[in-house]
Amino acid sequence: VKGPHGLHQCLVFPALGMTLANLRDLFEDRALEKTLLQRFLLFTVTALDLIHQAGMVHTAQYLSPNNILVGANDIVVTKVEQATPNNPSPRKVLADRTIHLSYAMPTSHNPPVVTDFGAARMGTSTMSNISPSNGLSDGPSTQELSGS
Repeated sequence: VKGPHGLHQCLVFPALGMTLANLRDLFEDRALEKTLLQRFLLFTVTALDLIHQAGMVHTAQYLSPNNILVGANDIVVTKVEQATPNNPSPRKVLADRTIHLSYAMPTSHNPPVVTDFGAARMGTSTMSNISPSNGLSDGPSTQELSGS
């Protein structure tokens, strides 16, 4: 894409819904229902297994609920697209660019999606200078993910 500061490579992805963290806020005590939590965990573990089979490692210390998003409903995305020209999102206009506020997407029954691969690594080599975990950074527990 050509912009005022030169050419920029852009990655374009399908629209996604709210984060797991935002979804959790909709539940009493921020605790997901057991079946919903199980569904999120199954999809997340399956996604990580698939990327590992492809030779990729996410590399995050632990997956944050902010990096797992609910898949967006295509019908809702189409409605937002159609409504945007007549009802644009709030924006901040700067001298060299305009920053648009993202629309909040409603919940859907679409599968969750693991995001934030900015630090992901490809390859099969190991790093011998990495020490095994001392247990202090094993990531969030199931209780932390469910908010209880």
